[in-house]
Amino acid sequence: MKPKYLIFADDTNITKLIKQRLVSINLRDLRGIESDTVEIILSDTDGEIVWPEHDVIIAVWLGYGDDDSQYYDKGFFVIDETEHSGPPDQLIIRGRADNYLEQLKTPKTRSFHQQTLGQIVATIAGENELDTAIGLTFKDVKIEHIDQTEESDLNFLTRLAIRHDAVCKSVIGDGSARLRFSKRGAGEKPDGTEMDVINIRRNQADQHSYSVKGRSDYSGVRCYWNNKKFARRNEVLIGSKTKLKTLKSTLPTKEQASEAAQAEFDRLKRGTKTIELDLAHGDPSLIAEARVKLDDWRDEMNIIWIITEVEHNLDAKEGLSTHLKLEQPNSEKDNEKIN
Repeated sequence: MKPKYLIFADDTNITKLIKQRLVSINLRDLRGIESDTVEIILSDTDGEIVWPEHDVIIAVWLGYGDDDSQYYDKGFFVIDETEHSGPPDQLIIRGRADNYLEQLKTPKTRSFHQQTLGQIVATIAGENELDTAIGLTFKDVKIEHIDQTEESDLNFLTRLAIRHDAVCKSVIGDGSARLRFSKRGAGEKPDGTEMDVINIRRNQADQHSYSVKGRSDYSGVRCYWNNKKFARRNEVLIGSKTKLKTLKSTLPTKEQASEAAQAEFDRLKRGTKTIELDLAHGDPSLIAEARVKLDDWRDEMNIIWIITEVEHNLDAKEGLSTHLKLEQPNSEKDNEKIN
């Protein structure tokens, strides 16, 4: 089937307007902290394209077929860079998804006390007119006290995500704007349920690169916490004592210390196996954090993976291609079932 696209600029459908000039559309979907991006290249050999203004909101859909169905919403982006190059003369338009929510970058000073992680994320989402999508893993996690001092909501949420080994990003699309906070590397939907597994067979890929790194030589992670009842510092250990990594921060409760140690332990285990794939035919439905099962590859590769990055490239002459970066999930329970 022939790939297709829709592009809106500030709610105006400009698909037909740019159809004869389109060279390519490149979309990068990244999980977590990094912003999703778009790059649109238009032919300007006649020099008649009106130079686009910055801060225009671009919405992009990709799909296949001749009807109006089977479009996949790839999100909203704010134009922040334009470039003219040649020959042949071309106009390059670049945008970022995180620029859509500029208010998240305003510094604030405040404290959160005796609240759950779900309540904190919901408060920030509400202030920024966002819906909340927080995974069940984190919804009821208790935060005794945390300060936000001359720090933007975006940076504060990023700090929370790092501490809890989570994915935190604003998701703009499908008619809504949501603040998503979910477990990294778990292949979970925002409600905590598992994403469906997408099968990719060997004959669906053009190129691949499979890499195995030696596991971290740390056998466990230690985190200290303040035991106020006995006025002493206690420790929490995840893993074994053979070779410990000790976290620098001393946290106020045993629960928070356990969460921080577990998050770091997951990070150390994750990413020792990675793979990159170029699909023979692009698949616009694929998104970051989705689960992928490889079939008909080497035995070591025929497992379930988590997508860490998706790059869709629609070329006016060559069609749609998709490049995937995958890593092993946090838990190997799914792979134990299929091996």
